[in-house]
Amino acid sequence: MGRGRRPGGYRHCGLGRSGGGGAAAHRRAARRAADREGRPGAASVKGPETTPAAGRFGPYGGRYVPETLMAALEDLARVHDQAQADPVFQQELDHLLRTYAGRPTPLSDAPRLSERVGCQVLLKREDLTHTGAHKINNTLGQVLLARRMGKRRIIAETGAGQHGV
Repeated sequence: MGRGRRPGGYRHCGLGRSGGGGAAAHRRAARRAADREGRPGAASVKGPETTPAAGRFGPYGGRYVPETLMAALEDLARVHDQAQADPVFQQELDHLLRTYAGRPTPLSDAPRLSERVGCQVLLKREDLTHTGAHKINNTLGQVLLARRMGKRRIIAETGAGQHGV
């Protein structure tokens, strides 16, 4: 068994330990990103409410799409921002998530796993949604946004590399 390996060949991911992984590594990465702030394309750490400017997400982002799609993407971004600020849109989405998708889904205690890793482990039960997965959460928002834009057809990513019309 090599360094960092556990019985069964699984590598320890650093959860609940200081040092190599988990929250400490995230904080170090966030500090490095903050140090780069001001450089073109550098990530800035401001909080979850920050929307990436001009389609950028640090050094990884950008709208790498054909120019013919730019107007549609800009329209989508504009309508999305309006919908986020519209309490009626949010209420309708919340209603659908509650009554159709079956949210919020419960947290379930995993006592044997908790015992094995030495801390309490809770499982978020997205498998209990109406469709049996998390995908319905995004799909309902996409459909409401498409309807708000007057679209009659959408193509949505399905999570399995297929696209549904």
